[in-house]
Parts: sequence; C-alpha cells; structure tokens
Amino acid sequence: MKKISFIILGFIILMLTSCKTNTLSLKAVCNYYEGLKSYECSAKMNMYRADDVICFNVNSSYLSPDYYMVNFSSSNNNEQIIVKNTNGVYVLSPALNKQFQFDSDWPLNSSHAYLISAIIKDIVNDSDTKFNVDNDTITIESKISHKVNQNLTYMRFSCKGSDFTPISCNFYNASDKKIVEVTFISFSPNKELKAEYFDQVKIMNEKTSSLGEGNIEEINGSINVAYLTDEKNKNTVVKYGDKEIVTYSGEKNYVVVAENIKSDSLSVSLRMYDDLSISSLGIINVSKNGISYIYKNKFISIYSNSLSTLELIELGHSISFV
Repeated sequence: MKKISFIILGFIILMLTSCKTNTLSLKAVCNYYEGLKSYECSAKMNMYRADDVICFNVNSSYLSPDYYMVNFSSSNNNEQIIVKNTNGVYVLSPALNKQFQFDSDWPLNSSHAYLISAIIKDIVNDSDTKFNVDNDTITIESKISHKVNQNLTYMRFSCKGSDFTPISCNFYNASDKKIVEVTFISFSPNKELKAEYFDQVKIMNEKTSSLGEGNIEEINGSINVAYLTDEKNKNTVVKYGDKEIVTYSGEKNYVVVAENIKSDSLSVSLRMYDDLSISSLGIINVSKNGISYIYKNKFISIYSNSLSTLELIELGHSISFV
C-alpha cells in the first residue's frame, strides 16, 4: 500500500513539474512578447572593443504594429533618437536641430540587443534555440544576424519566469567573447501610447525647446587620422571652407570628410542614406562603401572600397582634432 502511495505521489510531482515546464516554454515567451500592443523600456548598454568600453543609456518605445522610438544617450550627454513611423525611419539629433531620413527596414533588418522586437525575431527564426529555466530566470540562447558586425554569432536573452520581464541580452562572437551587453532597468508592457507620440517633428520640437541655447560641444583644430598611417604612408589633408578632406593611399585606401554642422534655428537638414545601425561610434549611417556619423559639431563621412564596415568603425575611433 505504501509503495502504491509513493508511486502516486511521484506521479503527481511529475505532473506538476511537467505543467510548470510547459508554462515556462519558449513558445510562451515568444507569444507573450509578440502579443504586446505596446511597451516602454529602459536599459544600459555596454559595447566592448579592445580595452575600451562604450556606454549608452537606451530608452525605447513600441506601438503595434510598427511604430518605434529609441533614444540613445552617451556618457557625455550626446543624445540621438531613432524613430520609425508611417512616414519612414528618421535619426534626430536635437542638440544640432538636425533630422536625417533613411530608406531602411530598421529595426527588423538586423539583430539589436537593446530592442525586444528584434530579439524575439531572432529567437523565432532559429530552429536550434536553447531554452533553460533556473529558479525564476529564463535564459534563451539563439543565433543572430548582425548586419554591421558579422563577427557576432549568438545571443543570450534572460527574462523573469514569473511575468517575462526582460533582464538582459548579451551578444557574443564565435570565441564566446561578450561584445554587447544590455541590462534592462525597467519594462512597462501595454502602455497607453498613440501614433502621435512617434511623430518626428513633434519629438524634435519638444526636444529642442527643452534644450535651450548653447548645448553643442564645439570642436576646434584640424583633423588627424591615425588609422593605418606610418612614416612611409601618411595622410593628405585638404581644406574646403568648413570641410576637411583626408585621403590615404596604401594597401587599403580611404577618404575621410569632416564637415562643420551649423545649428541654425528652424533649419532641418534632410539627407537620405542606405541604412543605419548603432555602433561604438554611436548611430552610424551605413552605405555600400562607407559610413557617416555625427561627432559633437562635426558630420564625419568615411569612404573606402577596401575596408569592411568594422574597419571603418575602427578608423572612426582613430580620428582626433588637434
């Protein structure tokens, strides 16, 4: 009789465990996030390069089906905002009162550790996703497809088992080295958001009104590019008004253009680019043979037929003004 009782008790425990496992399933996590009508989220993001760490505060908002706004601010309070609405994709630089438009499928054209929708898309697309539950923490490992940094191969996303609140998302390379680290601070699902909240003109007006005058950090001095240069191979620098053009001829050629950005009130610069991504340089505009980005009061463009996008980013880090 006791033996039968133990068997029945063991069966009940097994059933309860099985029910819990089924509740905390990969499908349940994906269904939850895909079913959200809206959300707001804040996070800290670290990007690791060599012996350096680039840090960003990230605030994101989403409204179904495809309204997005992501605010990036760095340690020096440089703020840039990516907005997607029915009119297109925009990058806003409030301190400079500038707006840039993109013909882009952002954000779901690449992997993004800071954006829930992109994370879930990668998880759903990977048939070999790994799923683990440890106490109240769910960890999901899946392949990623990062458009700019193709050395990134997989991610680990963690969330709470009790309510699926996101905890972290880290991107790794093939050597299991952590390159991107996102720690989620707050998450508010199904917020009362309207389409007007994602209007790029309204956002720019509100931001520029609150900033006031004199918010731009000016750079003085001539451009210096250290990438690939040595005593034999040096850069040639030419000035054209507010532009400085650096050319380098060697095994890998490149051209750098640094242009002063004037923050004229009521002046909005509208430029079209191929695509955009967040990198250790901040938000970069990506084209077939180059990248462009804003650095303080400069608009910097780098062109090369022989450098990869990652190499162009490293070239950007070698730029200084002396």
